[in-house]
Amino acid sequence: MGSLPTGNLESMSICSQNPLDPDEFRRQGHMINFVESYPVRSQVEPGYLRKRLPESAPNNSPLKPFFKM
Repeated sequence: MGSLPTGNLESMSICSQNPLDPDEFRRQGHMINFVESYPVRSQVEPGYLRKRLPESAPNNSPLKPFFKM
């Protein structure tokens, strides 16, 4: 994995970059159409996870002392 440059962060600003011209935007925008039209189908019914969650959080958490400040 890489890391962010530690130099001038202003050079990374979206405002300082050259915007795409309309033709280049259309060329690069074809992926948006693909993602937009990709069908997403859930494999569970609505409410599936809610039925499996407890009514409230447990009171016997080993981390409880850390949350008292």
